[in-house]
Amino acid sequence: MKKFFLMAMMACATITALAQFRVEAGFISQTDDGEDSDISLSGLKVGGYYMLNDVILDNGVLEAGVTFQMASGKEGGIKYKHMDFAIPINAGYAIQAADDFIVRPYVGINLKFNTKLEGSNDGVTIDLLDKDIVGADVKKFQFGGQVGAVCQWNKFTLGYQFQQDFGDLYKDLDSKFVTHTFSVGYIF
Repeated sequence: MKKFFLMAMMACATITALAQFRVEAGFISQTDDGEDSDISLSGLKVGGYYMLNDVILDNGVLEAGVTFQMASGKEGGIKYKHMDFAIPINAGYAIQAADDFIVRPYVGINLKFNTKLEGSNDGVTIDLLDKDIVGADVKKFQFGGQVGAVCQWNKFTLGYQFQQDFGDLYKDLDSKFVTHTFSVGYIF
């Protein structure tokens, strides 16, 4: 039992030595160009990621995180607000371009929790996540995917991400969000 405990402590110390924490904030552009809706929103995204380097393969990066997005916009006289939390899991590869510069392309999946989607017109606000109001089954939890790249210079990052929902927001309506994110960050 002592040997197992000692090996577990060594494994945790090794993983911690290879780990980094990245925080980022950025601008998002979000659209829903489904047959049943046409919404364009813009706003802010913030997130934190726990990154493991060189665990699976040399220069490989595995990261899990938590992000928060808040966007708003106006289409056809209706003001929209959308907020969500997501849990992304990304796998990437670090390319050392120079001594202090790394490019890290990645691909991943996410679980998104839609916390707010409202439409308001003439002072009347409608909760679009309420199936009794919309008349369709609402999916407050959605799976999605993303591809992107992070450019790292010393501890600072600049990133781009394309994210798309895999399933519709409503069971009976064509409604999927596509999000483009430009972000800056810092690695601890």
